[in-house]
Formats: sequence, C-alpha cells, structure tokens
Amino acid sequence: MEWRRGGVGSEAILRAPKIFGEAPDEILQSLASWVRLAMQRKSPARRIERQALETSLHAWISARHAVDGHTQKLLRGRAARKIDRLDPRGAYHDLDAILAAVNAEYFEGKLEAKITWSARWGGLSTQTMAKDEQGKPYALLTISRGYDHKSASAEIVGGVVYHECLHIAVPPQFRDGRRVVHGREFRQREKEYRFYEAWRKWHAEKLPGIIRRGST
Repeated sequence: MEWRRGGVGSEAILRAPKIFGEAPDEILQSLASWVRLAMQRKSPARRIERQALETSLHAWISARHAVDGHTQKLLRGRAARKIDRLDPRGAYHDLDAILAAVNAEYFEGKLEAKITWSARWGGLSTQTMAKDEQGKPYALLTISRGYDHKSASAEIVGGVVYHECLHIAVPPQFRDGRRVVHGREFRQREKEYRFYEAWRKWHAEKLPGIIRRGST
C-alpha cells in the first residue's frame, strides 16, 4: 500500500490480491477499515483494532483457499518442495542430532519441530509455522548458517536451537496491544540452558565476524 499523509489531497493506493475481487461487501469494508487505520498514527488501541481486522481477513482468505481445488494443489506442491529443501546437515554440525538432544534434556522429548540451516550464508535464526502436504501445521526452526563453523561446539549450536525451541514452549503474548516475544518467563527459562554463558559469549564475539568474512 502507498499513501501520502496529510493535506486535503491525501490518498491511498492499495494493491490487493485478486481473490478480493470475489469478496463480499463486509470483507471489503474490513479491508477499507484496515487501510484507514494503516494511514493513521500508531497507538495501542489502533494496533489492537488492526490485528483484529487482519485476523478476520486472513481467516476469509484461508477459507476461500480451502475450497479452491487449484489453490490446494499449488499449496500441497509448495509444502512438499519446502520440506524436501530442508537442510539440517551442515559441514560441521547435524541439526537433527542437536535438536534431539535439546528436546530430550529440556522438553522431555515432547517438543515437535523440523529444523534446517538458513538458505543463505549467515541468515537469521527463526521459529516459524508452516504446513505440510496435508495442511497440518508444524513448527520450523531455521538456524543461521554462521553457526555451522569449526569454532562452534555442539553445545554452542545447542544454545541457539534451545532459544528457538523456547519460542514454541513460551509463545509470544500480547500486553497492552504490544506483542511481547522475549518476556520474563522466556528470559528466565533461556538461562536454564547449561551452556548459556558460553553460547552468548560465542554469539556476541565470534558470530558477527564469521558472517562478515563468510568463513566456514
């Protein structure tokens, strides 16, 4: 969306997916409300209202996709290719083995997730949700490829794996309209990792240089 703020000539240009061409009036009204909120200055109340509208709009899009055979075929193929591209085995570390060890020690082996190295060099470490070929959601942990380095022990890599696992065990919360990702419980549990200090030291002192040099 593009817009100019202020003045009599304020206008917005919204490029919406084609699917909205089939949307009922109430969905189009919700989309228009979202546009108006997006153009206004941010506030906790407006953020909550926008999130409610986005939830409603995404639910409508998902419902439309669920009954469209062609869309479902495309989504299944995309999901299968994404799983096939997962790359947990690096030059120095096998993420599957590290995840299994972290899961057994800190989550009683009950945490369910798939794991991969980042597609590009360096990359970010993230926890996201994806869907398999059958539409079943799964947690996907992506670990910065900078950690696949000879100076990083399995315990060091385990630190970032444990951190991303915690995002599943301690999901984000909304407080006063604000999304809190690393709250008090998260930070407390993060320090329960046995090699926490060593991991944070390596992350701060070694990782930036490794990524900057592109060194493996």
